[in-house]
Parts: sequence; C-alpha cells; structure tokens
Amino acid sequence: MAKYERIFRGDFDAVVGRVHDGVLSASMSASYEDGSNIEPRGVDVRCAVRVFERYSAFGGNRVAMNVTIVGSRRPRLRLRDHRGRQSGRGVEGQHPG
Repeated sequence: MAKYERIFRGDFDAVVGRVHDGVLSASMSASYEDGSNIEPRGVDVRCAVRVFERYSAFGGNRVAMNVTIVGSRRPRLRLRDHRGRQSGRGVEGQHPG
C-alpha cells in the first residue's frame, strides 16, 4: 500500500476543494464515495476525510483511495513565554503548549 504525506501552507477549504476536483477530473471512472469534516469546538484543528473509487482496467476491479487533510483554523500560531508574553514571531505547525 502506498502512502504520501506532505506539509504545506494554504487555505484549508481551497485545498480540500482542489483535491476533490483534481481526483475526479483525473479519471473518467473516478467517483466520490463518502467524506466527512471534523471540526471540534474550542480546538484549532480541522480535519477533512474524502473517499474516492475508480475502476482499474488492469485489475478488472474498483480501487479505493482515502485522503485525509488536517489543518488549523488560524494560519499562524503565536508562542507565549512562561510569563504570558507573546513572542515576536509566529511558528508554523506547532501548538503553543
């Protein structure tokens, strides 16, 4: 089974839309089967799961692909020191904990 991971910046909803449109336009037999959005209240994390299928002429069967996209509601998070002062720079991909 193949796996591809990538970290990047971008608008969460735009990325989900481009992946959806890109998969469906890449193959005439591709179809969207199911998906969900997980956006818990009070948490900066968002998650989108999409499930696609396409017909494989080589194998004579259907092949499934799952896509999971995880992002933040805020594009940049700020770190605070132990006295509650905010640092001067935002840090990508780290939670101020």
